[in-house]
Amino acid sequence: MTDQNDEFDFPKLGDALSAAYTHHAAIPTSVDDAMRAAATERFAQRRRMRLMARWGAGLAAGIAAAIVIMVSLHRPAPVAPLARGFDQQLTMIDALTLAKHLAAKESIDKSWDMNGDGVIDQKDVDAVATISVSLKPRVLGQHSLPTLQQLGIAHPVGLASASGMPAKPNTVSLAKSADKTEVPQ
Repeated sequence: MTDQNDEFDFPKLGDALSAAYTHHAAIPTSVDDAMRAAATERFAQRRRMRLMARWGAGLAAGIAAAIVIMVSLHRPAPVAPLARGFDQQLTMIDALTLAKHLAAKESIDKSWDMNGDGVIDQKDVDAVATISVSLKPRVLGQHSLPTLQQLGIAHPVGLASASGMPAKPNTVSLAKSADKTEVPQ
């Protein structure tokens, strides 16, 4: 008895399928050359873009490093508290600047000795930070507010009454109670 697989010719089937599904298109050399040139140009463009991205990233990193070096080398010395003037309050930036100079072991003006112990240390940084966040107006030269008379605002003010009739005019003053003079009408 013969097996059907033995009688089947596989090489013939392969050749027949290959001939049926293979298409040999004739491409003119001018079209082939144009496609090859376009592909070459496109790959060259991609290569140039990658090269520009690499150079750009390297240049940006170099500029950033130069800026960091320039900033780190050029640290201004902290301005002495007494040189600020009487109307400027200490800020957290002052505390940070003082801490940076203290950490770098640089010479610091003696006027930054806030606690008066003769040594500028972390306690002085803490004192500057505490002063800077205090809700009380703690500026170096504490001024009192002027009185209304000093501002030229000492005029009579009428008080309202329940009947709607104005009461006797009084003088409004923030001056001390020792100065109780009425303004003539």
